[in-house]
Amino acid sequence: MVPNPRQRAGNLAFGRTGPQFPHQASGFRDWNREDENHMAVALKKRLGDMATGAAVAGAGWLVLTELGIVEVAGVDPARWLWAAVLLGILLGLLDRTGWVVWPAVLALVSLVLVESIPAIASQARAYVRADPLPKEPVDAVVVLSAGVNSDGRINGIAVDRLLEGVRLIRGGLSEKLVLSRVFTQQDGNTVTSDADQKALLASTGFGGELRILAPVGSTRLEAVRAREMGEREGWKRIIVVTSPIHTRRACAAFETVGFTVVCRPSPDRTIALGRLSGSRNRTIVFGQWLYETLGWWQYRVRGWILTPRAR
Repeated sequence: MVPNPRQRAGNLAFGRTGPQFPHQASGFRDWNREDENHMAVALKKRLGDMATGAAVAGAGWLVLTELGIVEVAGVDPARWLWAAVLLGILLGLLDRTGWVVWPAVLALVSLVLVESIPAIASQARAYVRADPLPKEPVDAVVVLSAGVNSDGRINGIAVDRLLEGVRLIRGGLSEKLVLSRVFTQQDGNTVTSDADQKALLASTGFGGELRILAPVGSTRLEAVRAREMGEREGWKRIIVVTSPIHTRRACAAFETVGFTVVCRPSPDRTIALGRLSGSRNRTIVFGQWLYETLGWWQYRVRGWILTPRAR
């Protein structure tokens, strides 16, 4: 008996590519489940790549911060950490995690080398300039600034420099102490270093003449401000006090604006430049060396440091 067309149509199951018979319908359902499994696996892999990219990019950024490279770039480490993490997520989404893995590995290897090999950080000693103290008094002792926090307290480096300047004044090398005013912004208000600097001077029993340079934000600007004050007061010869690794560039900048400079490094209680013991200590010294190296060449290119012949 031949089935009529309606019975035949009822026995058919329609799939993606056309009609299928009942014994093929279960195969179509199996194919659907397999496709869904493949999609789930692919999604899981992509999410894993995004997480890996975020973790590796964030860790790489922290390593660069530890090496001092982020400070050299002049960016906020915490704010740009989020940018690094988002970049890692994006690269993971695009299946390009390798673009962030290898730079992070290179940064990590660099950190291990710096922490393990003292000879790398020892290059910073070449930037220390310590001139003999003069036998006759100079016109002024200029103490360079460092930093001030939102509470108006100067940092440890600034304290070291200030104390060395006071010691030189007490030694009879000048009657005038010159400090630089630094500032920071807090809740829309400007916080300066003035009060803390004066409080520290009072605690030392300082009795000399104090001069304050207008707000500064760089060594170059300090040199220019000091020159302006020196022209009014007739200064020619000064002692410049700053941190050891900063001395070479700083004193050259002051000489470029016209001063005869005696360069004096202050004791640095944040690092041990002599022995370079400890991995953390070597990392900090390396960061300062990198900062001063790039700073030196930037000053040379801009004409803020001149060779002896150019002067």
